[in-house]
Amino acid sequence: MAYMALLPLAAVAYAAYRLVRWAVLRGREDATLPAPAAMCAVQIERGSVHASDDAPSRQLRVPADSTMRDVISNALADGYLPRVSGDRATWEICLLETSGADGSTAQALAVWSQQWPEPAFVIDPDQPLATFAVDGSMRIRCVYRGVEDPGEVLDERLAACPMGAASPL
Repeated sequence: MAYMALLPLAAVAYAAYRLVRWAVLRGREDATLPAPAAMCAVQIERGSVHASDDAPSRQLRVPADSTMRDVISNALADGYLPRVSGDRATWEICLLETSGADGSTAQALAVWSQQWPEPAFVIDPDQPLATFAVDGSMRIRCVYRGVEDPGEVLDERLAACPMGAASPL
């Protein structure tokens, strides 16, 4: 699962908490608890591959200094996006941005295909999530593009959204 990669971080944070708590109980006045790490709420949803393939969205809480590459790679690694026979499924991964009465816009983040070992990013994938989050949260949508050529889908997104600009959904 996507959150499994974050378990070592939680274990380290808990160990640090226990050490500081032990020091406080022993009477060390200079012991202070570390500030809690800033977290980002990430909702990941995907379209259906066929009529009976409705999948619930995933809710994650990850450190705000995690990168978009971390979140997307973990979602792909745990099989959230289904594979299709023939190994030709293509997915467009977008950041949803709500813009009031006008509806939503989607910022292209990446294109992934079963043929590729990793997604091809349209944005700089090593930016921290805090760069993309609004009020500490974000929604990522994975749009199934069928068996389209992933290179053409990537070229289309790069041409339509230079530098990751938002486009109408």
